[in-house]
Amino acid sequence: KLFYSELGDIMRRWLEYRAHIRAMELTTGLIRHDLRVTDLASDWQDQFIALLQRADLVKFAKWSPGDGVAYDDLELAYLLLEREAPAEPDTEAAQGGQPDEGEAA
Repeated sequence: KLFYSELGDIMRRWLEYRAHIRAMELTTGLIRHDLRVTDLASDWQDQFIALLQRADLVKFAKWSPGDGVAYDDLELAYLLLEREAPAEPDTEAAQGGQPDEGEAA
């Protein structure tokens, strides 16, 4: 239960950061509704919601998935977050693209 509680919270916090949805305050159903107006791919949204629904089942319906399901969900969470991670800023471009003194151009 603790694993899915923490996994769900991590996913919701990430969604707040990435999509600016108040996910920590919303039910999974309302998150699904709010996701529809984001730039996140629909297949990504479906997998994300399915993961949150499994976490809800563990937390509220006392469903007890096997270890294999939990490991699969951890891997899915990692893949989902990696797939839609915001682009890292290009530090060189942000600094004007000029090499430091002493650095080869």
